[in-house]
Amino acid sequence: MKLLSIIVPMYNSEKWLHKCVESLLHQDISSEMYEIILVDDGSPDGSRVIAEKYAADHTNIIVLTRPNGGTSAARNTGIRAANGKYLYFVDPDDYILDNSLRGIIDKMESEKLDVLRFGYIEVDEDGNEIQSVKHPVAIDYSAKVMDGYTFMGERLGAACYVWTYIFRTKIIKDNNIYCEEGAYFDDTTWLPLVLAKAKRVDSIDYRRHFYLIRSDSLVRAKDARSIRKKMEGERYLIKELQRQNFNIENVFARNWYNMMLAYCTLSLLSLVGVYDFKCRNTYIKELKELKVFPLSRYRLSRRNSIKTIFINFSPTLFCWYCHVR
Repeated sequence: MKLLSIIVPMYNSEKWLHKCVESLLHQDISSEMYEIILVDDGSPDGSRVIAEKYAADHTNIIVLTRPNGGTSAARNTGIRAANGKYLYFVDPDDYILDNSLRGIIDKMESEKLDVLRFGYIEVDEDGNEIQSVKHPVAIDYSAKVMDGYTFMGERLGAACYVWTYIFRTKIIKDNNIYCEEGAYFDDTTWLPLVLAKAKRVDSIDYRRHFYLIRSDSLVRAKDARSIRKKMEGERYLIKELQRQNFNIENVFARNWYNMMLAYCTLSLLSLVGVYDFKCRNTYIKELKELKVFPLSRYRLSRRNSIKTIFINFSPTLFCWYCHVR
């Protein structure tokens, strides 16, 4: 059994893949201790060719291929194939700090952790650090071991990026926790399911993952197709979070779900007001049927808290405000 499995989903990744894989190879643990699983998600470019060249030169690199199904499907393929005690996701356009895996693994081992969160650095395409985006909840990386539910309520916040965590593989496989395939925000619905099964979770204030902010990313795109995809992603996310929330009794977890529902509803209605104002009543009706109102203000920033008060008073007026603004 390997100590660590690193899963890299690939799709149109040839421009970035060399830097990603090189960073995963330049580590302070022996190649026999970990495996790098490169999952070709039916990519039409040269990603698979690059991956197979690396696999030919490095015995700890495995290349898997599958029909295109999206990042979540590729991650699931990697999870099923993983032989490591621990699991780590890395996107193909990201990279990690050289010689940084030993400290993370040692902390997992010494504290007998199920999940460990670490920091990240946002960089542009030239590798220059970008000032961190302000999240609706400040991220607390101070060390304190707690169960997964407590972590959700006190530490998780709205940033559910799975690549800022290392997981005990047994928890995921034993509980059949796989990503919802085809979902846009699959991290946000997958991570809380893992945390719900975790008994020992900790954080480390160690920025070791470099997250590339691409100019052509879907998050930044403003074309009609991308906006529509983001809106549909938010709708799915709200439905799934509310579905999960109905089955939660733990107060810490419920607080987190209510916070995320508020944040996602705010995001969706903002998009509706700007890009789909004529259909605002359809969205609002659906949200009311999902019983997301009144929105929680738990751990929201002052700015988002004010917006939430506005929405609770009248989601229609909030959409109008976003539209005329």
